Amino acid sequence: MCVFNYYHPYGKILWLPFRWNLVFVIINGVYVAYILQERWASEHVSERELELYDTVFSNTGLSKVNFHKLIRIGSWEEFDRGHHITKEGTPNMNVVLLVKGTADVTVKDKKVYMLKNGNFIGEMGLHAGIHIVNPPTSSATVTCNEPVTCFVWRRGRLIDLLEETPELASGVQFAISNDMLRKLHRPKDHLKQHPMKKQSEKNKINQPTEDGDEQLERKAAIQLDWYGKILASLLERGSISEHDRNIMARFRRIHHITMEQHVDVLAKLHWSQSEFAKGKLKTVEQAQAAKKKRAEVASLETVRSFDSY
Repeated sequence: MCVFNYYHPYGKILWLPFRWNLVFVIINGVYVAYILQERWASEHVSERELELYDTVFSNTGLSKVNFHKLIRIGSWEEFDRGHHITKEGTPNMNVVLLVKGTADVTVKDKKVYMLKNGNFIGEMGLHAGIHIVNPPTSSATVTCNEPVTCFVWRRGRLIDLLEETPELASGVQFAISNDMLRKLHRPKDHLKQHPMKKQSEKNKINQPTEDGDEQLERKAAIQLDWYGKILASLLERGSISEHDRNIMARFRRIHHITMEQHVDVLAKLHWSQSEFAKGKLKTVEQAQAAKKKRAEVASLETVRSFDSY
């Protein structure tokens, strides 16, 4: 179009469309260069970043370009044995992915799980697409039982990126959901690294195993506990948006949480169903009481919980 407007067959040069088309060429040229640079950078990541993509994100539909955006806003961290990645009852500012090593999860000084490669820490709400920007209170203490390597994101910065890039958010949510399923099934292979537990397992060999109904009840209890913690974080400031209410409604449908259970959770947080529907508490005192209740709910012992370390 620039060439046509400059060498116009009739009359003089059409400068106005010529200049506008030149501007469009420059803008699109810069954006094409940016896209090509991102593609090049995504193909030239380090070996451990490529290994992280292959083991955690490759089967989630996350492209290498979006993966490169994801790792650009995080950092690699090394922790020594005995280091507490999170502490029960304290705010957690980070979302952590355990890349190498193992860590013990304890609730009220009782070990409930052992984390290993590929497990997320502090991901509360993200698996359901709920973006809690404020640092949620950790429901468990995560302690390294050997030197570990982690990839760490600041929660606020990660959520900003997820909201800017829906395709990236979908891939991260899928990866976290896969991790949640692994935690729910509690694979027994982690016991192999603790020889002292082998004998206790042998002693239980003649005891009846957990049947299907008991497993379903345990999973339902864990899902309800997740729901309570996520809802407590969203209601902390005494208000909740319509968008977040819709997301929580979807969470209830997916995890089969009844309206009666929902109302019961609200009551424990000093909210009524009518206030929740309106999205706001009536008084400031109620908001402060709800905030205190949130801290109490976060410190309750979970039912073999390992959701947001």
